[in-house]
Amino acid sequence: LENTLTISRNEHKYVADIVKELGSIPPVMCHLGDLNQVFLNLIVNAAQACEGDPTRHTIRVATRSTEDAVVVTITDTGKGIPREHLSRIFDPFFTTKPPGQGTGLGLAMCEGFIESIEGRIQVDSRVGQGTEFRVVIPHEAAPELEEEDSDQDFEPDELTFVPSRILLIDDEPDILELLNLTLSR
Repeated sequence: LENTLTISRNEHKYVADIVKELGSIPPVMCHLGDLNQVFLNLIVNAAQACEGDPTRHTIRVATRSTEDAVVVTITDTGKGIPREHLSRIFDPFFTTKPPGQGTGLGLAMCEGFIESIEGRIQVDSRVGQGTEFRVVIPHEAAPELEEEDSDQDFEPDELTFVPSRILLIDDEPDILELLNLTLSR
């Protein structure tokens, strides 16, 4: 969340104050890049919902842990989502943004990823008061080694290298050269 807030800073710095309430949470099993994309989408949407005087808007990002899940809430004091739209916000290609400003895929992607890790995403909103998204991600205790496994010596199998080719395509020659140098080492 800290990294995502840094990345999204230009989206929210002029429209709302950020309030962080990041509690201690256990690790969750998921792809970090996908999770960052979910949070980035929710934070950017929150910033876009905050119109007018930036001194009156707040985006609150909070984490907490329950017995079986990590809960991340992103709450804004923006314009809110009309009741007639709430049932459709996770539908692919549904958007209330003007043409060219939204594809309607962001929240659908968020919901799809969170459901793929057996979590859920919930929303509460009131027009003129703001919106709260809750991302609930199950966590499990870290697996412990059984006694008999911890005493065994582990020796990795011999590595086998298979000759391969990679096709690099980019319209920037400097990028291609850098990639080529990196991959040829």
